[in-house]
Amino acid sequence: MKTKKNHSTLEFLPQGGEMGDLIRAKNWSKTSIGNPEDWPQSLRTTISIILNSKFPMFLFWGPELICFYNDAYRPSLGKEGKHPYILGSKAEDYWKEIWQDIKPLIDSILSGNEANLTEDQLLPIYRNGKVEDVYWTYSYSAVHDESGKPMGVFVTCTETTKKIMAIKQLQESEDRFRTLSDQTPMMVFMANKDAEVTYWNKSWLDYTGQTFEQAIGRSWDKIVHPNDYQRLLETYSISIEKRSNYTIEVRMKGKDGKYRWFLFSGGPHYLENQQYEGNVGSGMDIHDHKEALYELKNSKNEFQFVIEAAKLATFNYNPITNKFLCNERLKDWFGLKSKDNVDLSTAIASVAKKDQKRVKKAIQKSLEFSSGGSYDIDYTIIDPNTLQERMVRAKGSTLFNKDKVAYRFTGILIDVSKESLANKKIKESEQRFKLLAKSLPIMVWTADVNGNLNYFNKVVYKYSGLQQGEIDNDGWLQIVHKNEREENIKKWKNSIDTGNDFLFEHRFKRNDGKYRWQLSRATPQRNEEGKITMWVGTSTDIQDQKLFAKRLEKQVKKRTLELEQNNTYLENMNKELQAFAYISSHDLQEPLRKIQTFASRIVSNEYDNLSDRGKDWFRRMQNAAQRMQVLIEDLLTYSRVNNTEIHLENRDLTAIINEVIEDLEEELKEKNVKIELAQLNKINIIPFQFRQLINNLLTNAIKFSSTDRKPLIKISSKIKYGRDFENEKLIANNEYCYICISDNGIGFEPQYGNKIFEIFQRLHNRGDYEGTGIGLAIVKKVVDNHKGFITAIGTPKKGATFNIYIPVNTENILGLKEAL
Repeated sequence: MKTKKNHSTLEFLPQGGEMGDLIRAKNWSKTSIGNPEDWPQSLRTTISIILNSKFPMFLFWGPELICFYNDAYRPSLGKEGKHPYILGSKAEDYWKEIWQDIKPLIDSILSGNEANLTEDQLLPIYRNGKVEDVYWTYSYSAVHDESGKPMGVFVTCTETTKKIMAIKQLQESEDRFRTLSDQTPMMVFMANKDAEVTYWNKSWLDYTGQTFEQAIGRSWDKIVHPNDYQRLLETYSISIEKRSNYTIEVRMKGKDGKYRWFLFSGGPHYLENQQYEGNVGSGMDIHDHKEALYELKNSKNEFQFVIEAAKLATFNYNPITNKFLCNERLKDWFGLKSKDNVDLSTAIASVAKKDQKRVKKAIQKSLEFSSGGSYDIDYTIIDPNTLQERMVRAKGSTLFNKDKVAYRFTGILIDVSKESLANKKIKESEQRFKLLAKSLPIMVWTADVNGNLNYFNKVVYKYSGLQQGEIDNDGWLQIVHKNEREENIKKWKNSIDTGNDFLFEHRFKRNDGKYRWQLSRATPQRNEEGKITMWVGTSTDIQDQKLFAKRLEKQVKKRTLELEQNNTYLENMNKELQAFAYISSHDLQEPLRKIQTFASRIVSNEYDNLSDRGKDWFRRMQNAAQRMQVLIEDLLTYSRVNNTEIHLENRDLTAIINEVIEDLEEELKEKNVKIELAQLNKINIIPFQFRQLINNLLTNAIKFSSTDRKPLIKISSKIKYGRDFENEKLIANNEYCYICISDNGIGFEPQYGNKIFEIFQRLHNRGDYEGTGIGLAIVKKVVDNHKGFITAIGTPKKGATFNIYIPVNTENILGLKEAL
């Protein structure tokens, strides 16, 4: 008795890690390639190479492209994905997400083309419980069987997702650096070890007037003031020699030919091996500051003049000696006599009681080293003699000794009483505005100077049904109809940029999900200097006015448009279709009839004299002639549908459908088709066209029925308003007869829902299903003649559904479409 060979003893299957174990354990008899002992040597050799390689490898084998892979490839499949189910399975079943990408490559290799190499291609795959973006570098090459025929596709690959992500992150980092660098007012540069600049930011280019190409290299030699040039080179060299940072003040020539002072700071940059690579630094414009310091150094009186001109009060306090000095203005504000000696407690005593505790706390914090010594506070002071209030803003800083002890606390006070009063008036004005906005029945909103909306009255929240937090988080554009959002943003941005009034008509989503037209307008509010401080806008419901205006416009244009369109359309179509009908009915069919007649004579008299190949060719000729006959008849039908005057009749759909069922009796019996009719309506239709529509849809359902189950066709109808259907093309206030025809046939891919109505469009192979590709185009034309709409929804291997919407009153539909 012959003993069946154990898989584990096969020479090409030992070891191989996890995948070797899985291949040995799998029941291959249930696959198309059978048990391993029967595999061809080419397959065995290839699998042996794959299993013993540490490089990721994959194999598609045989007509069904059965899948094999090794341990090195395994990590690319992730967890909760294709592994281990893909082993020994058909490739198309497990690579659906990228099948359209890899199938042409596989076919190319199996057709005998050379091996290919693809680098860093994005091929999303399902793994780790979801579809992930994965980048691959891979090569496809052929594996030939013993006869030399390509029988498999050998894949060597490596996942480059991490590399691509790293490159993208590096690019994003580079973009962020350049964006940040260009936004800073300081000059930023990078130089190589030869002091040649490889990067200048926008501030340098703007100041010098150079292009980026002109600025790189040693072009800075000509920008530095001649008197500062040697000093800059020496500082630069010492920095490199001592491996330390540097700071230097130099003059740079601008595009206007004038020099300005800049403070440059930078330092050398070294590689990991401590080899000097270059220099990185920045320059800050200190010209005004330097000139100010120069002036101050030369004239203390001018400094005092600045203090007086700015109407500043100054103070200087020594926490160690408790000595407090101030100018005359501070004494005047605090109600003190000029000759009085002032201490800190006396000054604080003049602060309003409501603010004294806060001021003491701010001073105490400023005297602590950990605070950084900053002092900034607004408070009220009261003249003890006149009891007059004054609002001041105090700013100062503290100096600390080496022991971190404060030894000097100095600063200034600014009278901000007018500013405070102005702010108070602004707040009162805002309160009055919001009170008015709350009482208005229209939407009111405001925006800051940059166009950011920051206030909505209650009407906005009531209309939209949204809370303030929802609008703050997701933005106000969420209530604007998606078709107007882009134009809305464009017009609003233009108003912000130009200062012109904003005026725009758009639809807002109401809390019940319906949209209504609004007229939004906004006007900029300007200060005394003419600068915009804010925007105030309103949105008014104009839905009724818009519909009324459109209806009026429709009444004026209706007759003119109808006559112009109908006359032009009928004249052109009649000429074309008459010529086409004549050619199709006579010039095309006459020679076709002769072909069919002579073919019949040959079958009757000469058929036995033909060779087997001749008989096959003759059969193909007859089939081709028959298909041409059907095509001509379908084209004639299409032209008649397209060229028919509209004469509507009120007919029962049940009667129309029963007539078609009777005509198709033989086809229905042949495939044992069951038809279920629900209660159907009476509607205004063109009877012979609608009979053609039903005939084509039923014929289509019979043709594409599934062999796995008994064919079933369901037909139903109902009359409702357009707003009750989920179809944006329908007019909300008009009635439609909705007709649904569904089957349980082979179906089609959902993305072909619109494409199937195109003339000569075929979704299935001619060898599997006969047809001309005109049937559904005729259906679409009939629906169009009835001013209706048709959609198709398909699910592969489950069936198809055709949804037809026919207006109950065609005249109303025509009128409203023109009005809207």
